[in-house]
Amino acid sequence: MVGIWNGVLNLGIFNKMLQSLNLSDGTRMIYVDGNGQKIVDSNTLLSDKAESFVNLNSFKYGISGKNGNSTEVINGTKFLITYSPVEILSNTWIVMLMQPG
Repeated sequence: MVGIWNGVLNLGIFNKMLQSLNLSDGTRMIYVDGNGQKIVDSNTLLSDKAESFVNLNSFKYGISGKNGNSTEVINGTKFLITYSPVEILSNTWIVMLMQPG
């Protein structure tokens, strides 16, 4: 699916835009597609890594049209996640700001 999106949107530019944000250590901003798969990532070390967020409550709430905050544990680290659905090319993606702590 990422290959299809890359043909429609220039995901490289989208990634660079997120990676230019001045986020504190450990904080990430990601866009997740409607299937819970990460599309772009502000973390340069993780941007090429396939990740699924389908099991997170923040994804489930976001895909149902809600925005808000949720505390989640990912790989043993607790994160405060601020999430919001966005419409991109008639598809719902979820924007997540993930802050450790």
